[in-house]
Amino acid sequence: MPALTNETRAVAAQSDVPADPIDRIVDEHFRRQALCHVLERLARNPRHGGNREEIEEALDYLESEMNLHAAYEEEDLLPLLGRRCQHGDRFGEISVALRENHASERELGAIVLLELRRLSAGGALANPAGFFASARRLTTAIRRHIVWENAVLVPLARRRLKGPDYPYLARKMADRRGETNAI
Repeated sequence: MPALTNETRAVAAQSDVPADPIDRIVDEHFRRQALCHVLERLARNPRHGGNREEIEEALDYLESEMNLHAAYEEEDLLPLLGRRCQHGDRFGEISVALRENHASERELGAIVLLELRRLSAGGALANPAGFFASARRLTTAIRRHIVWENAVLVPLARRRLKGPDYPYLARKMADRRGETNAI
């Protein structure tokens, strides 16, 4: 999957961004998969595994996009979903699992980010073996998280959120991204 460029990201922000906030979260999973592909190539061959644009895209994702995605879910979706869930939904367990997944991704992402900054500046990895291990652990964590969200969180949100919740959540997501004309 190709990395998004600044141009394609701007177009997406204007026209292709799903108005449905749950669709937007699912769409973000494709970007996370693209990140995994780049990190895996870099881990196999840091000098030739990714072009400069892909390295920059991975940096951008780890520096901001990953945190935005976590914020959408933790600060916007979870509180709303918590008000809508019923006792049998096991929302408490779902909320804890989601937060733990995000914390693990942030921790691994910080390690990978340091090495990506070196590559972006034209330098060599300080710890190639450490980068390889951390990148692989991060991609595994992200993929496991995506499967879990698609199997558990997304269907629960679809089942429990009500009509008025969708514009509210979409607005919160757009505001978080500074998309004043969106939605």
